[in-house]
Amino acid sequence: MLVVGEHAGRHIADFSSEFQHDFVQLLSRRFGTERVFANRVYQEIIQNKEHVHMNATRWVTLTEFVKHLGRAGIAHVDETDEGWWVAWIDNLPKALARQAATLQKERATMSDEQRERILITEQIERAKGQQEAQGLTSESHRD
Repeated sequence: MLVVGEHAGRHIADFSSEFQHDFVQLLSRRFGTERVFANRVYQEIIQNKEHVHMNATRWVTLTEFVKHLGRAGIAHVDETDEGWWVAWIDNLPKALARQAATLQKERATMSDEQRERILITEQIERAKGQQEAQGLTSESHRD
């Protein structure tokens, strides 16, 4: 007990990391990128007798943990009247290549007018991003 007391922060971080790994692994393997009720995933985790208990982690509630997954870009997270829903974001290279190929195929089948509209929209977005970056840079030089 003294060992845990002396290094409580490290143990909590380890348990948090393990809990997150188990949750994301189950979410990705069992449900893929499908939107699923967060409590359903949690219920499947706690069925395993060897699971890390959430009260051993830095998250007090499932809501806090799910919000963390959303902020970290690990999952798409949204709240409804029923509760919190999560969908794993597949950032594996194969999945990204598949998405790029699908996007390229969609663009090839578009009309020229649609393609021009999308390109103009993308250029506007890039210009806004550059203006914001320059605006932040010029403001920081004023200080």
